[in-house]
Amino acid sequence: MPAPSRWTIPARSLAAFALAVVAIPAVSLSGAWLSEAAGLPRAGMLRLAVDLGWVAVAGSVGAFAGVRTAAIAKRAHVCAIFALYLSIAAYAVATMGTDFPRWFTAGLLASLPLQVLLGWWLAAGHDRRQAARAGRAAWARGPAGVRTASPRARSRTRR
Repeated sequence: MPAPSRWTIPARSLAAFALAVVAIPAVSLSGAWLSEAAGLPRAGMLRLAVDLGWVAVAGSVGAFAGVRTAAIAKRAHVCAIFALYLSIAAYAVATMGTDFPRWFTAGLLASLPLQVLLGWWLAAGHDRRQAARAGRAAWARGPAGVRTASPRARSRTRR
């Protein structure tokens, strides 16, 4: 695989943060539209709970997109995305005042680590599967690309 150009890594980092930020309103608005289509009322505790669930899904999707887009330092990107989400949520809670119930604001802040960890875990799972496939292929080739027998077959021949 050729080495990335000088601008590829910073461009992917900027794209990762842009996707992480854009995912929140995009998924939240899609969720609001789906809630309307499902016939949920426009107000009430049930609608707030559903909206809180969509915010959690949006945060997970944003973290997933940010981590998958980042070329390197995925853990640093996750930490930066978490700090970004935390600052956005803290600002939202501070400006909401008493317009929303306390359980909603507490759920908004308490779900942030879970959102980011879920997005990171899902993105890392794809990387782990890809690395496992590459590892199996490299093992099957053996040294210098020569196909070798399995360790079990080799242990039987050594006896």
